[in-house]
Amino acid sequence: MNKEEQIIEMLGKIMDEHSQTLEKHGTQLKEHGQILTALRADQEHVKAELDGMKISNAKEFGGLKEEVNTSVINQEILRNDTWANKVDIQRMNKGASSRLATYKLRLPGWEVVRCCPRKGRT
Repeated sequence: MNKEEQIIEMLGKIMDEHSQTLEKHGTQLKEHGQILTALRADQEHVKAELDGMKISNAKEFGGLKEEVNTSVINQEILRNDTWANKVDIQRMNKGASSRLATYKLRLPGWEVVRCCPRKGRT
């Protein structure tokens, strides 16, 4: 029985070691579970923050796009007004030899009409 008792003691020690190992693994699994839970919560927080930044950037980009469109429209209006003024100046220069030259100077919100009599006449 001596050998059987030794084998039983050895098996008991092995079982104790395995129990301790299982307890350590159980503790580690609990710790890892807590870490994973914390990481998921942080990941969700970061994702929500990133989504908020995307929305904010989209709104800001939309505002900038509207400003650019407004600037382009204003530039086109200014170009058309400038062209109309140049045409009027050319007409005025060509029409100076007529009896009575009239021209209009167009500015946004202003209209000035000038009449110039022909030279030599009163």
